[in-house]
Amino acid sequence: MVSREGVRPVVVIHGYAMNRASFSGLALRLAATGHGPVYGFEYWSLGKVSSASQRLHELIERICQSHRCNSVDVVGHSMGGLVARYYLTLGLGRGLGRITNLITLGTPHGGSVFSGFGIGRAKIELSPQTPQFRRLAAAPLPDRAALTVIWSRADVLVTSARQARWVGAEEVVYDDLGHLSLLYSRRVATEVIARLSRPPQRG
Repeated sequence: MVSREGVRPVVVIHGYAMNRASFSGLALRLAATGHGPVYGFEYWSLGKVSSASQRLHELIERICQSHRCNSVDVVGHSMGGLVARYYLTLGLGRGLGRITNLITLGTPHGGSVFSGFGIGRAKIELSPQTPQFRRLAAAPLPDRAALTVIWSRADVLVTSARQARWVGAEEVVYDDLGHLSLLYSRRVATEVIARLSRPPQRG
């Protein structure tokens, strides 16, 4: 956690085979602009997305109770964005209105053709055309969360709009940032901060 008093906590979720330290730079920028406190969510990325989403639910409930707030903002990188999307549309967070803004960075919303090179459950679950992605695609958009998908045409792991897009979400697209560069880019940080600074639009 980056300790800084703010109007709404921010939860950051790392990607496959990474940890919350990958968000250190962005977390400091968020804190410097008055957002947060920032919480890093750790999960076992070799396991099921659904299991991780359950643990995310538990963390968000604890944060809301601790800060006496009704919602948080969430920023997820890569697989972390899928964990948040699952929580919001198919998991325990559905209908609770606990997320005001969900921003994903380089998330394979349509799966990744490179998932076969991974290990663990993610090798199956991140493959395009799996039952999980069909369920996610069929799930209605949440009506109480602002959704932003940030991706890059230069990302070699999420290689196309078909893999990167979440239909109905706002998009920010770059031509020159790699999969990990999305985490560390000042331009991306500026876009994230701008969206977290918008007045909430609750349904």
